[in-house]
Amino acid sequence: MAKLVLAAGVPHPPRLVFEMQQAPGKVKGEALMKQVREQVEKAEPDVIIEVDSDHFVNFFYNNLPSFCIGMAEEAQGPQEDWCLDHSLTVPLHFLNPGMRLPVVPIYTNGFASPLPLATRCVALGRMVRRFIDAWAGKERIALIASGCFAMDVGGPLRGWVDTEWAETISKLLVRGQYQTLARRATEERINHAGNNSGELLNWITVAGAVGKTKPLFLEGDEGNGYAVWKFD
Repeated sequence: MAKLVLAAGVPHPPRLVFEMQQAPGKVKGEALMKQVREQVEKAEPDVIIEVDSDHFVNFFYNNLPSFCIGMAEEAQGPQEDWCLDHSLTVPLHFLNPGMRLPVVPIYTNGFASPLPLATRCVALGRMVRRFIDAWAGKERIALIASGCFAMDVGGPLRGWVDTEWAETISKLLVRGQYQTLARRATEERINHAGNNSGELLNWITVAGAVGKTKPLFLEGDEGNGYAVWKFD
């Protein structure tokens, strides 16, 4: 049967690529992304499942499902230099260079009210884990969450980080208290942390798939997180 060999969570700031080019070796996010990538390479996955939220590139208000699974052999979006949303492609730029591994995207609605309940995202993660465990093939699967903990983009809270909320998220993830995190991650609390903070639901979805396993490491960075769970 297939096997979940690694789970991870990273942010997807498109500026990170530029910052690394301007100051190689001096950007904290570069070192953290490299740390995650090393663990991905050690796990030797055959397939990546990535959980992310579209920034109105491939979905808009007239067609914005709570969840969507990409099933096409290829996909191309109408905007952005990367063709698909940067929330999907930035993590893959670092963790799957050259798109060497096939990718199955799972989109969650992290932006438009009503957001899916965090408890639904836990249930989705558990369903994904059951699917992996029941798959008849021998594929080694890596599951990656793409998104921030607390951030506002272009809104009235831009430049401010809800440090208290970000630290609470980190502590609950480190302790493996995923259900507690899901209960506390109400839409009201998420929105209080900024208009981009619904991306936390991607992390919570992945947390639903890891069971009782605690992260190998988790490092915070200004409202973002970098983490790895190992299963081998």
